Amino acid sequence: MSKPDKPEDVPMTNKGSARRAAVLKASAELFLEQGYERTSLTQIIERAGGSKSTLYAQFGDKAGLFNTVVIELCQAAFGPLSEGFPNNGTPEDLLSEIARRFLDMLWGEDVLALSRIVYTEGGRNPEIADVFFDQGYEEGYAQLSGYLRAVTPGLTLDRASTLARMFLTMLPGDAYDRLLAGTTTQRTKAELEEQIEISVEWLMWQLGKAA
Repeated sequence: MSKPDKPEDVPMTNKGSARRAAVLKASAELFLEQGYERTSLTQIIERAGGSKSTLYAQFGDKAGLFNTVVIELCQAAFGPLSEGFPNNGTPEDLLSEIARRFLDMLWGEDVLALSRIVYTEGGRNPEIADVFFDQGYEEGYAQLSGYLRAVTPGLTLDRASTLARMFLTMLPGDAYDRLLAGTTTQRTKAELEEQIEISVEWLMWQLGKAA
């Protein structure tokens, strides 16, 4: 007996595409508002319309739906990091611009809400964390790594990847952890600017050693 087609293998009509988009929009809103555990498929259908049978046919189950939402949210939020970086100006100025772009993305409401969900659910559903990092951070690391090699021809791929990860990790310092945790003491804009300055200085020093 032949296996049935997977949902993604079946051609989708315009109506089906519109219904899928409505389900993903409603799901994203509810997941970000309430978190993964507190959001039910019934609530999603009530907001988006349609039926559970259609939802199961398109996404498999709640976990499959959430994974799809995470991928789409990551692509939207981290998109600027995968569109390439500015190509005019000094490396110091460009890295500072990259740093500000990265922090602006992290501080965005959707990324912040999604991060909280991932860090809460990742222990129970590691595939959620995998999707989040593969579709989000890894794209940023790869783009920055490519830029670093372009401005430092002697830099190896492995070294560039390591420097990209360290740079983007040190930028927020403990500020993002404080934000995620909701502490009463948050880092100021001036402190974040100082972290950008120090991080860029460190990275330029590393690039100078590799040149």
